[in-house]
Amino acid sequence: MNKHAGKIALYSLVALLGLASCSKESIFASIESEIKMKDPSVKGTVTNLAEYGGSIYAANGRLMRKVGSSRSWIQTALPAGAFRCTEVASSGTAGALFAIFQDAKWSFHSLQRFDGSSWSVVATAVPVVGIRNGAGSIYAFLEDSADYSAGNINATYSVVTVSSAGAVSAPIVAGTPSRPMAASGTVVATSTAVYDGGVLVPAG
Repeated sequence: MNKHAGKIALYSLVALLGLASCSKESIFASIESEIKMKDPSVKGTVTNLAEYGGSIYAANGRLMRKVGSSRSWIQTALPAGAFRCTEVASSGTAGALFAIFQDAKWSFHSLQRFDGSSWSVVATAVPVVGIRNGAGSIYAFLEDSADYSAGNINATYSVVTVSSAGAVSAPIVAGTPSRPMAASGTVVATSTAVYDGGVLVPAG
């Protein structure tokens, strides 16, 4: 009886090892048969995307454009004097495209508006550090002041909207010590707080 039980156990062990071996072979065969991934069409860090005029635009230091359902991205020429494109946003597919540009020293150069044929500067008294998509307008995050002397960035920020025509609104939020990250309607989220109608929303 014990010998019979031992044989059964031995056969079971052999069968399990065989199945495990087949399973591993099957897994490796599946991996080997997978299609190799293509190199990315847009390399580097893409900060944001915007849809305008039937195309998708991406900012990654360059300004990249993809037309319609095409999978190919092409580099778009920057405005005169601009060296890098750091962010891009749209006020709607029938509105306008906006982008933040830097100079050769990677300092703020300009916020500009593209109407489908040419770029024009949107006048701001202080640097623009971020933009976000909107409907009929975009959100622009302004760096009102900045002190780098102590090794840390001590800055204040405000948030405005910029219409499709390039008109800058009064601040939605002003004097916030934390950098704006997102906005919708009258609500603005910074890196540490949320404001609604310019008023700090209490935590909890």
